[in-house]
Amino acid sequence: MHATRLPRPWIALCVLFALFLSPSLLQGCDALIDAEPSPSQQRLALLGDSGTLTKLSFANELLATDAEWVYLIVGVNEDQGDLEASGVTRRKLNSYDVTRRILTKYDGDAVFRLDLGYTLQAVSLAIRPSALRDVLRDLESDPDVAWIEPDRLLAGDPGAFSNMGSLGQQVSWGVARMNAPRRDASKVDIFVVDSGINASTEIALASSTDFSMYYLARVADVVNPITSLLGLASTTNNLLAADVLGHGTHIAGTIAARDNMMGVRGVAPGTALHNMRVLGPDGQTDMSTVLKAIDEITARKQANPGRPMVVNLSFGADFGSSAYNVLDRAIQRSIEAGVVYVIAAGNDGIDVATVTPAHVAEAITVGAYDQKRRPADFSNHGAGIDLMAPGVDIVSVSHLASWKRVGGSGTSYAAPHVTALAAHYLSQHPSASPAEVLEALRASMP
Repeated sequence: MHATRLPRPWIALCVLFALFLSPSLLQGCDALIDAEPSPSQQRLALLGDSGTLTKLSFANELLATDAEWVYLIVGVNEDQGDLEASGVTRRKLNSYDVTRRILTKYDGDAVFRLDLGYTLQAVSLAIRPSALRDVLRDLESDPDVAWIEPDRLLAGDPGAFSNMGSLGQQVSWGVARMNAPRRDASKVDIFVVDSGINASTEIALASSTDFSMYYLARVADVVNPITSLLGLASTTNNLLAADVLGHGTHIAGTIAARDNMMGVRGVAPGTALHNMRVLGPDGQTDMSTVLKAIDEITARKQANPGRPMVVNLSFGADFGSSAYNVLDRAIQRSIEAGVVYVIAAGNDGIDVATVTPAHVAEAITVGAYDQKRRPADFSNHGAGIDLMAPGVDIVSVSHLASWKRVGGSGTSYAAPHVTALAAHYLSQHPSASPAEVLEALRASMP
């Protein structure tokens, strides 16, 4: 077949028509070339850069939000070097220099959130999406920067509470199963890092600290470093650390509700607990907020190394990776300092290997079983589970009123049984290492 030829007059008309349209076509091309990439397009472009951004881990997590800010945790080199005349270590100086350089260059597009410089040497920054790619490139080339990670979200799983009445004292079947001595563990500091604890006739508090304000500023897409500068989160007996979810109070009751013929009784009754609120009223938090709490705990341990300390941490997230992230590494270092961490395995019915921070090998990770010792169908599982404990229909204290009793199910409510047993053991063996505590519990768990 032969192609149909246009008559010469038609060819001339087509050429003239094309010349007539060409300015607008070219103008459209220029507009496409000059158009500002959307935040989503800029984030997608980061994946193309990820091969050159060797300091950035979990780059795909930067695509997970279209919020006004992107949140990063930036680790600086930890070479202490010689002490400066002022007493400032080299790594502190590095942290200051990195932050100053970024904030100066990206004024308004980069905001300092938190200093995370105790357990790990790091800072938390908020970056506008339009500047994110350039900031990451600058951090990559900065010799003082060791690593970069997205500041990811974590969640508690309070589930649904059922009303279990209010008359007399009730001992949960889980507490009875532990067969623990009916005494407190006052020689041990127990930290409940959770949604807060409501002090009552049932639960005594040694201190109460609210870290959740850092997360709440992020939720509102408002970056406000004023709270950090004023040090409000370090104020003890902070009334703002009250529990509005019930998650932390339920956990606290299982650990230490008093044996006073009212409400419920805990495994280590009457022990005064350290309330460290990190979860917001939506049941979520972020890594930076939890890292601030871990910093505080680790600092207390290093200031008083002979004092036994146990942490109950009953929240997390499945990040789909067994690789350690910044939160995992911080907990690992806190354990190396001598703090025992008891962590709920999670309630997704999956292998715990990809769940942060439950997959931290040095921690005591707890799954849940029911009254017939059958693993709960919701409980995460796998080789990373260290101990199983009661976690189905566990009766404890309500956050609404001290005389109310509520029931709940989850690995969140299994972990505090083990936390209290660890505290009992440490009260008798105060110099035991976290690894020794785990071995002792494995040998003695009822």
